Amino acid sequence: MSETEKHIRGLLLRSLDGDAKAYQLFLKELAGLLRGYFRRRLASLPDEVEDLVQESLLAIHNKRHTYDPNQPATAWIYAIAKYKLIDLLRRHERYDKRTDPLDENTTLFTPSEDEAADARRDMGSSQKTENKAR
Repeated sequence: MSETEKHIRGLLLRSLDGDAKAYQLFLKELAGLLRGYFRRRLASLPDEVEDLVQESLLAIHNKRHTYDPNQPATAWIYAIAKYKLIDLLRRHERYDKRTDPLDENTTLFTPSEDEAADARRDMGSSQKTENKAR
């Protein structure tokens, strides 16, 4: 199990148990991960990234009760994000199942160098916020 999976899953499980701070942190960190995921796949539609991040977060929020704690959180999140991306590509008439680049053997949260730097910065600021709250 990757460190990202452990961390995201832990936050999600704590939030499902009613921990509001864990849920806030889960959404914030997930937004950064989703942003990187969508940026890599939407180079030709960069203006759509933020809308897609928000649509995905809303879908995850609305469907969080369906998460099976016996399954990896990132797989569940990936499925939601992938379907949101397919919906967007269909709206732009750019999705063809025969040449589906979304089924490549890739990991949901494999950051590029820039995204890794952004994530480290975001993690540093969220940890400072969490420490202040204690």
